[in-house]
Amino acid sequence: MRSRCPSSSLLPIEKRWVPPSDLTRWISVPVLFIWVTLCLVAAGVGCAGKSSAVYSRSDAASSREDRGGAVDAAAVDAPAVDEPNIAPAAPTCADHLKNGAETDIDCGGTCTTHCANGKSCAVPDDCAADVCTAGVCQTVGCADQMVNDAETDIDCGGASCAPCQQGKHCKVIGDCASGTCTAGTCETPSCTDRTMNAAETDIDCGGGDCAACPPQAGCALGRDCVGGVCLGGKCGVASCTDGVKNQTETAVDCGGSCPSCAADQACGQSSDCGSSVCAVGGTCAAASCGDSVKNASEADVDCGGTCPGPCGNGKACVVATDCTGGICTSGICQSATCADLTRNGLETDVDCGGSRCGPCLTGKLCLVGADCQSRVCTGGKCVAPSCTDAIRNGTESDLNCGGSCAGCVPGKKCGNGGDCANFVCISGVCAAADCAD
Repeated sequence: MRSRCPSSSLLPIEKRWVPPSDLTRWISVPVLFIWVTLCLVAAGVGCAGKSSAVYSRSDAASSREDRGGAVDAAAVDAPAVDEPNIAPAAPTCADHLKNGAETDIDCGGTCTTHCANGKSCAVPDDCAADVCTAGVCQTVGCADQMVNDAETDIDCGGASCAPCQQGKHCKVIGDCASGTCTAGTCETPSCTDRTMNAAETDIDCGGGDCAACPPQAGCALGRDCVGGVCLGGKCGVASCTDGVKNQTETAVDCGGSCPSCAADQACGQSSDCGSSVCAVGGTCAAASCGDSVKNASEADVDCGGTCPGPCGNGKACVVATDCTGGICTSGICQSATCADLTRNGLETDVDCGGSRCGPCLTGKLCLVGADCQSRVCTGGKCVAPSCTDAIRNGTESDLNCGGSCAGCVPGKKCGNGGDCANFVCISGVCAAADCAD
């Protein structure tokens, strides 16, 4: 026996029953109760489906006819009576059906659950990944021409996609290729944006484009630092021993405010060089005794010290040998005199000899006889006069005679008769003896 209350889900939509308006005027509650009970007994299931179809006795007759049974004429002639049904339940987002405004089973549309990849969709908001392509939810990507997932602008920003270019939306500096996110927009980096970006090694400094960084700021190379010193990624303080040309130095660790530079190192002025000579071309020259500069061991400009020429009077000196006159008094070369207790000038010994001072006493140094009082210079020393030295000296009135020597023969010079052999001295000349002298 067929159920008189088939499930609405098994009937075509055109057979689903809609209560006629006049039926409600005569069906009473008892009749409805009896009808539901009969349905339960006949079909073994409840009649409370989502919808019902119109069912008539002619349908039953047809059913019996199809099974080869006889058709009851009375049943055929009996008027068809529409039977009642329960109103269908409202669709929900958890009924495991695609209904209502859903774009796929229990997701999309008005449901709070977004559809997974591969499910049907109408708009991107239907999808968990916010990507609806050709009516199907797609995987989020950084080339889908949409702002989705953690992106801050179309296919850029966030943790997964590449940083955004200038003018794009951003949330943090990492969303921007420039590293500058101002008021939610990526901007071109500058050396005044108070952000470490572009090639900067610290905030607004370093990197070649911005100014050099101060000590303790970050750096990659010496050029990133004011002092040119980058140690362990931090800018160091410049000094004259840091192995870097910085500060006012003209070469590495020399010149300027540092010690002077050696020969062949760069210079800007003479004070940058140890020789005090900054040659044409900006290179320190080696000191010499002809560079018109007091340098090296010179006592004064190009004289004294290791130079071959001594210094003249009035020039600086360290020792007497620095001076032409051999007199260094209070660091100044003095003029030589015959009473300065110094052998200097043309003297052959201390304050004697030479063409300017008097002759030297016996035992003093000499060059010629004229340097000696005895007028005898033997072996570089003045010797005492003798009556055989072939020189008129000592007390001699003439050559090797007179005075303390033997008397002179007539014709020799004399001072008195005692200088003459015959004791006759007339007009300063020894004369021959006669009976009238």
